Parts: sequence; C-alpha cells; structure tokens
Amino acid sequence: MTVQRRGGRRRRKAVVTRLAFAWHRWIGLAAALLFLVLALTGPLLTRGESLQLTQRFVDNDLLLALYPTEPMGRPVGVKTDAGWVVSVDGVVTLDDRLIGRDQGELLGAVVVDDLLLVATSTALTLQGLDGTLIERIAADSLPGPLLGIGYASAGAILSTTAGTFQSDDGYLTWILATARDVVWSVATDDLPAEQLATLRAAYRHQLVTVYRFIADVHSGRVLGAWGPYLMDAAAVAMLLMVLSGFVNWLSTRRRRQPGTTR
Repeated sequence: MTVQRRGGRRRRKAVVTRLAFAWHRWIGLAAALLFLVLALTGPLLTRGESLQLTQRFVDNDLLLALYPTEPMGRPVGVKTDAGWVVSVDGVVTLDDRLIGRDQGELLGAVVVDDLLLVATSTALTLQGLDGTLIERIAADSLPGPLLGIGYASAGAILSTTAGTFQSDDGYLTWILATARDVVWSVATDDLPAEQLATLRAAYRHQLVTVYRFIADVHSGRVLGAWGPYLMDAAAVAMLLMVLSGFVNWLSTRRRRQPGTTR
C-alpha cells in the first residue's frame, strides 16, 4: 500500500509539473506581445515631459482614425485684413495656418498697427499679419474677463466685464476707453467651405498628443472599451507566469537534490 501511495503521489506531481511547464510556455507566448508593449511604453510615459511628448501631436491619419476627431463645438470665424481667423473647440487658425490651441471661445479679431489681435475667452493674442506669435496676454492680466474686441481711431478696444478699455503703451497697461467710433468685431458661423476644411484639418491634427497616444496604448484604451480588460489580462498572465515559473523551478530543484528518486 505504501508503494502504491508513493507511486500515486509521484504521478500526480509529474502531472502538475507537466501542466505547469505547458501553462508557462503557452501563457508566455500569448502574453509576449503585451509584455513588449508595456515594456516599451512604460519608460516613454515616465519621460514624457523631458521628451516633450505632451507638445507633439499625432498626425498619422491611420492612428487618428482610432479617435473621434470631429469637433464638438460650432466653428466660428472673423474676416480680418490679415485673413480669416477661424476657431472651434479652442483651435484657432489664420487662413491655412494654425495660430493657437486651447484658446477657448473666439470672441473677435482685429488688425491694428500691423498687428492681428485675437480675443478669446482665455487670452488676448498679438500676432504678426503672417500669423507669427508675438505675445499672448492671459485673461487674468487684462482689466477683466473679455467680452469682445473692436477698433477705433484710438486703436484696439477691449470690452470686458469691468468696462471698455484701450491701451496707449503697446498693450502693457489699459485705461478706460473714451472713443465713440468703435467698430466691434463679431464672430460668425457663416464660414467659407475652404476655411471650414482648413479648420477641421488643423483641429484633427492638434487633437491627440503623442503622450496621450502612448498612454492609450499602454492602458489598452486605444483598442476601445475592451482594451483595458486585455491589459488587465496581461497583468494576470504575468502573475500566472511567476507562479508557474516558481512551480517549475521548485520541481527541477527537487529532482536535482541528491538522493531524490525520479
């Protein structure tokens, strides 16, 4: 009876060992690609700022097809002497040139003294007539939250919640405006088809940062709703790999011990 019991235990151990080796091999093969993805994307995420990945944007149309890239807001624009200033969801273009993103709602734009002044809900931006950025004045550095922008013989005029203001020192300080001949800029949603197409292209290619794409690959979100579950499965596979590897190591170690019978 003792010999039979020992033989049964050995057979069971042999079965467990074979199963552990098989699981270790097949789990490893199935999860190898996911391991590689995690290993490659993890270090990039930890160094995202130093590599400026948050400042770079995905412009490959195949990759962008993984994301909803249609604007949620209503495109609006203003015709100026420098061209059409058009905006949607914070992305602002001057004709076919991107001049800003994360700018909030477009309130208006005027050309004064060879400068293009673009007023949004977040800032007053001074551009060259070719779209070159000269300065961006944050809303909290202005006399009050912006409501609109216009021009008069005295120069650019700002409408804010605190009143109407003008500047006589290059937009460094603001004083209450006294001008009566103000022409206010008004944004319209009646835009030329060419400007709409240019705006949508700029919006599409300023939507997904490289950092966000890598993070979505790392988490599996790039594959849709089931992607994170796939990466969770990769984590479980890692645990099973460790456990089956330990069983394999333990079994091999016991077989190699002196006096151990096979």
